[in-house]
Amino acid sequence: MLKREMNHERTPVAIQRCPWARWTRRASALVLTLLVSCGMSRFARAEENAGLTARDPVTTSVVWVGRVIVEQEIIVAPEATLTISPGAEVLFRDGAGLLVHGALIAEGTAEKPIRFGAAAPDAAPGAWAGITLTGDDDRSRISHCILTHANGIAMGAGRHRVEHCEIREGIKGIVLHGRGTEPVLRNNYLADLSGGGIECLNSSAPLVEDTMIVRCGPFGISATLNAVPAVLRNTITGCEDGIVLSNTIPLLRDNILKKNRRGIVLTQVNGGHPIQGNQILEGELGILCQQFSSPVITGNTISGNKDGIVCFQGGRAAIEGNTIENNGTGVSCVQLADAQVRGNVISGNKRGIYLQTSSYAEIHGNNIFGNEVQLELGDMMSADWEKRTVSKPQRGLQQQRQARSQRTGSPPPQTDLRQDGADIRGFIDATENWWGESATREMEQKGPDANITGLLDSFDAPTRTYEGFVGEFALDRIRYAPWAKDRIAAAGAPAPVAPPAEGARE
Repeated sequence: MLKREMNHERTPVAIQRCPWARWTRRASALVLTLLVSCGMSRFARAEENAGLTARDPVTTSVVWVGRVIVEQEIIVAPEATLTISPGAEVLFRDGAGLLVHGALIAEGTAEKPIRFGAAAPDAAPGAWAGITLTGDDDRSRISHCILTHANGIAMGAGRHRVEHCEIREGIKGIVLHGRGTEPVLRNNYLADLSGGGIECLNSSAPLVEDTMIVRCGPFGISATLNAVPAVLRNTITGCEDGIVLSNTIPLLRDNILKKNRRGIVLTQVNGGHPIQGNQILEGELGILCQQFSSPVITGNTISGNKDGIVCFQGGRAAIEGNTIENNGTGVSCVQLADAQVRGNVISGNKRGIYLQTSSYAEIHGNNIFGNEVQLELGDMMSADWEKRTVSKPQRGLQQQRQARSQRTGSPPPQTDLRQDGADIRGFIDATENWWGESATREMEQKGPDANITGLLDSFDAPTRTYEGFVGEFALDRIRYAPWAKDRIAAAGAPAPVAPPAEGARE
């Protein structure tokens, strides 16, 4: 009994004398745990950084997760589907890309976008070939993705979707070609592309809407060769040309084009949907209608440009119900450009309307006021010159037919042309307009045939000489009576939506 008690008493004494033993055991366990954890962490990071290397064609359903290094062009077979998970990073060696005959499902999220880029850290634009979709169905979907340094996304068929994506610092954004190419391109952001934003070719018919295009070289959106895109509610800034249309009749509505050199450029665009509800701001030229273009331009706000609307070379645009203000020149018609100018507000420009080289526009029902010059007849606005001069450079009917034949392979319709000297009346029909309070008082005082301030015609320069032509020629006159006695309430465009703050998505 005593022995047991003595042993019982010695045990706590021993523990008290060796306190380090317990902590040594605990520390050893902790160190072991930390060593294992650190080793596992290093191993996990090494595996993550290494990623997957892709070299082989995709012939079945394949899913890419995490980091993927693409060594060469990857071909997705027609029956195959390549799926890329949210948050994945796909990096391409020089010249590599994706050629998708089957389906590509690359759907990131706002929190976990998918990133496509060049493997080289110092990559130049176009370092990798980009993504090409050839499938003629609607299986491919690309959303919440970021593409940098690519040639772009190309589609040759199908109704694929590209939405909520960023395409930056590459060559082109999206290129479409071929009948049946009808993708949905929505809510995307394209920036700093040297070769253009969205290019529509060869009867392609995409829907392009709610997209921002910034600093994309030669154009924001281009449609040629019978392409018919629907271009709705996009914002395009800092490009050479905002929207370029040639030989096509697209739907072009409610876009904002700001600080492009030229907002909208039309070449041989006739009929079809009106160009409607757009804001064209702070460029060198708002809308250019050239080479027999005769579109309907209605409900647009065109402000702060050097030139608002220019009709050139036989253009007969219907310019109706627009607000054209604070430009250098509001509307210019040059070289047989017989525009119909109706129901607009043309105000605050240095020159409201300018007509030159036998451009017999008809000007009715507008509010034209507050311009330094309201309406000016420039060089060769002269029925006298038109009738007396036989040789007119690049202006005879035959020369015009030959020029159009060279461009299109067939002569222009007869309605697009005017025989030299035909339908030349010796005056500009500018009746039923409201010219502002001051000009209206002056017209009331002077009557229907007088020299009115701000209207520059033969009252101001009875005759003119022209280089290359012998003699003096009488300038035409502006016929302004009858005039509207009050502001025309229905004239002008609806109030535009304010443009977004510049760089809002940058």
